[in-house]
Amino acid sequence: MIKPCEWHESRFWGRFHINKVAELPHPVIFDTTKWGRTSFRPTIAEIEWENGNKEFWFPYWIGPEEKERYGQYTPMLGEEELLSLLREAIKQRFFSQKFLFELAKDLRGVSS
Repeated sequence: MIKPCEWHESRFWGRFHINKVAELPHPVIFDTTKWGRTSFRPTIAEIEWENGNKEFWFPYWIGPEEKERYGQYTPMLGEEELLSLLREAIKQRFFSQKFLFELAKDLRGVSS
């Protein structure tokens, strides 16, 4: 698992720092035809590039329980898992007040 305060390197973009990591309280466990009982642990990381730009990264770990492999291409998430990750990211203050205000405004429009 990735941890805050670590440095990583992107092959194409250079070095970045892990500022914060939001993860589910427990991995999602399900059965697959390929691996049998499988564990899936998606995360959201707030990263900062050496030039100061901040972005979000969505790495995950998936595979047979106790033998998970790392992945970083677009994960498939259920609504409950996505909502849980977003709640944790909001709690850790990943997002600016402007972003949260715009999101709240858009959500009010949906619920009308």
